[in-house]
Amino acid sequence: MTKARLPHLLRYFDLPGSASKCQLRAAYVQRVKKVHPDAKGGKSTQEFLELQQMYGEALALLGRGQAQGQAPSRRFRHAGHGDRGRAGEAETGARVCAVPVVGWPPEVVYTAVAAALLLASVAGLRQRSPSVQEVSVRASAPADGGRPASFDHGLQSGPWNVPLSRSKNGVGTESYIKKLSGRARHRSLDYDHTPQLRKGIDVLPVHIAAEENSVFYLEQCGANPSCRSLLNAADARGDTPLHHAASHGAQQAAQALLRLGAEVAQGPIAHLLAQSRGGTGGTRFASRHPDGLGVMQEPPPEAAVFTGLRHYDCLRQAVNMAAGCQIAPPLPVSREMRQNPSAAPRVVGIINAGIQDTGFQLVDSLADVSAGALLYEAPGKVSHDAGGHWVAVRRQRLASTDVYWRLDPLRGPFHLTAEEFAELSRRYPTWQLTSKTESAS
Repeated sequence: MTKARLPHLLRYFDLPGSASKCQLRAAYVQRVKKVHPDAKGGKSTQEFLELQQMYGEALALLGRGQAQGQAPSRRFRHAGHGDRGRAGEAETGARVCAVPVVGWPPEVVYTAVAAALLLASVAGLRQRSPSVQEVSVRASAPADGGRPASFDHGLQSGPWNVPLSRSKNGVGTESYIKKLSGRARHRSLDYDHTPQLRKGIDVLPVHIAAEENSVFYLEQCGANPSCRSLLNAADARGDTPLHHAASHGAQQAAQALLRLGAEVAQGPIAHLLAQSRGGTGGTRFASRHPDGLGVMQEPPPEAAVFTGLRHYDCLRQAVNMAAGCQIAPPLPVSREMRQNPSAAPRVVGIINAGIQDTGFQLVDSLADVSAGALLYEAPGKVSHDAGGHWVAVRRQRLASTDVYWRLDPLRGPFHLTAEEFAELSRRYPTWQLTSKTESAS
């Protein structure tokens, strides 16, 4: 990158040669709203990546110029009081980022805006002060991996299992079936919850998923507020999804439902669980990860922050949890890319482009996962219906040994031993998240 390229980059953002970082950021945000692939009328992924590259290059050149003391001369502040707008464009301070108001002196405008912001902040503090849990999360962001001192966007912890996330206004069971039984029925495992007729009985898609051992569907349902209340829903005969899993011998589905907080009753369910547990204990059996690596458990704040269950935007949440702070912007990764194992390195490149100015980067190495790691579960690897999925990993240093935390935005947090993590990294492609300064040294 050379200084001669800076005017070209600024013209790309429709900015003058004297533009500041603040103006560049504002222009970048406006351009993202127009070209992001997920936006209405958005452009292609390639154009969005080009926008990110141009922004990063321009930002670096502007920072280099300011570091070398190349800011415009202060004489513009005193030249021509009648041309205040042009003088404001030549400065790199707060005036550049301000919105000009015709007819009012800048000093009056800035004073009024500052007073309004002060009153708004005081009102916000009166309405809500941070809870003890939020303060502890911010104060205990993992320090063993470290993050740049200038980057301090802490994560907020969220519910780590379905019972904690369950909606208070649950959907009815039998009455819900009767209410919707007259609608058109179709074979689908979507979240429309349309009842379907099976063997003369109205059932929901969640009951069918339990019968067919569709674990990933059940996990998505548990992470979706509009669906998780149906994990205990009864069909027209009064049978829950756990009943359906037990009566059809769907052991993996039964295990998933227990992990998701399904209520246990007597009869075929108890018999199936007795056979499945094999004397290992019901709680540990139900809380194990579907692939057998890890036991579901809430991580201590000093080890990792789990931001809560969700069925969407899992890649971005995994990147943030791997870093221990918010570093990832919205990522232009399509569903087709997530489902294609050969596209995983390309997804890593998109992530690195999105976090290029945060001090972090993903590298294809596991020399040290103190700053976190990201792994990719290919479709069908964890369960037969599982889609392509990205998960975070963080290490916790203990006096005797190291333990690891598998932070899955869809399934929850899982405690791993060192041996389980070694097997995990052999089974799934894994990338280390490290700081650029550490990798350069």
